[in-house]
Amino acid sequence: MPIYEYRCLDCSEEFEALLLNKDDDVSCSSCHGSNIEKQFSSFGVKSQSETQTPVTSVGGSGCRHSGCGCGVRS
Repeated sequence: MPIYEYRCLDCSEEFEALLLNKDDDVSCSSCHGSNIEKQFSSFGVKSQSETQTPVTSVGGSGCRHSGCGCGVRS
């Protein structure tokens, strides 16, 4: 059951919706309008250590998880 993020184009409310079926109708949680758009959503990943800094990109060296900087240890 995926959770999707939406923004209402009428009232600018941003909200999430749990869809049990991909054909379910979604309406704004604030004004109940149907003039909505799906937003790009990101997800969080818990790291092994709180002191690690997040990696936003990996260089072109070809990640092999050993000293590449991605934070995964193999």
